[in-house]
Amino acid sequence: MKTSRKFRQTTLSTTCWNYSPFSNKLNVLNASHVKPGTSRCVTCENYLCAKCLEAHNNWPAFEDHVVLTLEELAKPENRAKATGKPGCEKHDKVLKFYCETCKVLVCRYCADVNHLRPEHTWFPLADVVVQHKEALKTSSAIFEQQRNEAVQSNLKIEHAMVTLKNNKAKAKDAIMQQQQEILNAFTKKLEEEATVLLDQVDMKYKEVNEPLVKQQADVKAYLAKTNSSLDFAKNIISNGSDEEILSLKHQVEEKAGNIEKERPELMEPVHNGAIGYQAKASNNVLENVKLNDLGNVLMYRY
Repeated sequence: MKTSRKFRQTTLSTTCWNYSPFSNKLNVLNASHVKPGTSRCVTCENYLCAKCLEAHNNWPAFEDHVVLTLEELAKPENRAKATGKPGCEKHDKVLKFYCETCKVLVCRYCADVNHLRPEHTWFPLADVVVQHKEALKTSSAIFEQQRNEAVQSNLKIEHAMVTLKNNKAKAKDAIMQQQQEILNAFTKKLEEEATVLLDQVDMKYKEVNEPLVKQQADVKAYLAKTNSSLDFAKNIISNGSDEEILSLKHQVEEKAGNIEKERPELMEPVHNGAIGYQAKASNNVLENVKLNDLGNVLMYRY
């Protein structure tokens, strides 16, 4: 059979046909349609007339099927799809032999012409498949043994991990129980002493903050005067008439001279005082069990 041979639409019968390319036969598929075959479903291995093709394409179960037209089917690269078996592109024959030398499938013609013995060693594909299956079975047995060992190992490891996780949970529960017992014993006394210290912080803050509040009030008042004078001068410059500029120049200059005299003596903060807390080491507090002696509130300036 030549690779250039075309598949033709047949009108020899009022049927859809099933075609075997290597036996050169057309087999009846459905005698109910008086239509010529126009395509072939490679998946179903049946030739379809236009009516069958329409029904086939509308059937949800066939949506993944591969359908080729007769023209597409005539191409050598599609011949293997039609037969379901690997085909030789050169000789249009089934690849029934395997060349061990080249590690490729060949047809009988390829074996006799291009893979001659003794340079090439080839065997019937069926025999080679049997041998390879036996080799694969040996490898599969190794895989299965190792898999079983790995399964057992994994189960043991999982058991160890579960045990470890349970022990971790128990240890944490014991710690949390102990912590709660200690908290219950000392929380009330601790809250009382902490409240005393917090009140001391508020008192110290008020004492340190008062000079800063007074200084800020003076600076804000001075800032308001400078803003007012600046806005006045800018307004004259931008919007004043010639007469206003001449008449108000002296007044602006006088304000500029006086503004520096009204400047507060101390523009920097009177102090950079801060409030801190010098805590005693917690372990020392707990060792002595003196919750009324946690530390001292300090006030310092720098």
